[in-house]
Amino acid sequence: MRDGEVVLFQRKHSTVWQMRYQLYDRVWRRMSTSHHQLDWAMKAACEIYDRARFRESEGLPITTRRFDAIVSIPVQRDR
Repeated sequence: MRDGEVVLFQRKHSTVWQMRYQLYDRVWRRMSTSHHQLDWAMKAACEIYDRARFRESEGLPITTRRFDAIVSIPVQRDR
């Protein structure tokens, strides 16, 4: 999907669809779509990818779970 930038797969012994995607930095990122049906998983994967592309274009961290990703956001102060 998305010209090969998004790939869906299932892990062994799991019915939930996983995805991997890459952005302009060409680093593969993996996450769960949280869906058991392929058509719902495809929609979720495209939404996740589009959201990540938007965040990348705006200079925001792709994931915000890790402390170092949040700390790397520049702070703009009012003067």
